[in-house]
Amino acid sequence: MRKRLFLKELAILVISFFSVVARGKSSLARQVLSDASDRQQSETLPKELVLVQKPKLTFPPVPAEDPDKGLNSNAHLPGTPEPTASEKQAFIKEITQYALPLEKQYGVPACAITAIAAFETNFGHTRIAYYANNLFKLKYINRKKNCHDGSCENIKTYQLIGQPNEIANTAIIISESYGDDRFVFDESRRFGNRYRVFDSYQDSVNFLVTEVLLKKEDYKAALEKYQANVKTLDARKAASQFLLDLATEGFTLTNPQTYQNNVTKIMDEWKLCPS
Repeated sequence: MRKRLFLKELAILVISFFSVVARGKSSLARQVLSDASDRQQSETLPKELVLVQKPKLTFPPVPAEDPDKGLNSNAHLPGTPEPTASEKQAFIKEITQYALPLEKQYGVPACAITAIAAFETNFGHTRIAYYANNLFKLKYINRKKNCHDGSCENIKTYQLIGQPNEIANTAIIISESYGDDRFVFDESRRFGNRYRVFDSYQDSVNFLVTEVLLKKEDYKAALEKYQANVKTLDARKAASQFLLDLATEGFTLTNPQTYQNNVTKIMDEWKLCPS
């Protein structure tokens, strides 16, 4: 009787022992699979991906927001606080990582594109960059005659309320007037203050290159001139000339020489062009 009881207890101990071992192996196997999965996932990510964490910004009011302190010119002013040195550096690094592959693929000057983005948005601190991820003030005018298939209706736009009139020889209906540079425009009848919305900064950079620089005839000519210049000039001089040519062709409303000087200054300050 005692012998049978002893053997029964021994059998239970043996079964328990192997059960614990099995659970241990199963747990170890799950851990190995988990580790392998983590490694595989990390290997698919860019090793030096830099993404700008947008700070919380406060923008100066436009008349529709504050009749007393709001100015229409505020629509273009960057938000506060001002970008710190580290924020500027992070912005430059992020845009550069998007521009460089496009330079290799299409022959566009990455240093100029990065500097334009920094100049146009004060390193990501303008309303258009903040709310629409639009780094180059790329507008969208929905003209039905150019969109017969209706595809334009799905394009997202950001309306820059309070923007001064930039279209020559046109009148804007004013709803209310509070004095100098304080007008409430009838935005429903305007088309020059809508900007394309992009899902990310990277999408904005890609669109500039593939849909604007490579397809718009005037800008395409400026790019082809750069591609010829860069073979005989150093990268910085060729990129600076490219900026002047873009501005001359209407890329900006700023005086072309002034635009070239301002953006080139950023290229030099951040040493964006290869020496």
